[in-house]
Amino acid sequence: VMNRLLRNPVAASFGTAAGSGISSIGGMEIIGKTGTTQDWKDYMFMGVSPYYVTAVWYGYDEPHSMGGNLNAQNSKVPQIAYKNYATAVLTGKEHKNFPYDSDVVSQRFCTETGDLAGPNCPGTEVGYYLADNVPALCSAHN
Repeated sequence: VMNRLLRNPVAASFGTAAGSGISSIGGMEIIGKTGTTQDWKDYMFMGVSPYYVTAVWYGYDEPHSMGGNLNAQNSKVPQIAYKNYATAVLTGKEHKNFPYDSDVVSQRFCTETGDLAGPNCPGTEVGYYLADNVPALCSAHN
């Protein structure tokens, strides 16, 4: 479930690492998560391939605000570093896919309630659930 959720930051159009070119490297799927401290002193990217888990940190040894936000150029530095690193270490590796558990199912859910989406839900997204832990159908938008 977590591997599927961590596709969003790198692959979805709304992801904080969208457009970084790291959703696939060498034909292998990449998942990951961006991050920053609230005072803009550190920027991070955690990238995961079927082979490696790698964290990249960008900041100063002595805390110093770099200003900005997650859309600023500073937030892209760890993503660029990860892309360069992953390209180097994955080149020539045998293609692998992430293993996915057959007990995980995808369903559309209501973005307002978190329950399974019904036909009248105003907004929906795809969620991933263990087959024995799927939420009930949304009753708020009948």
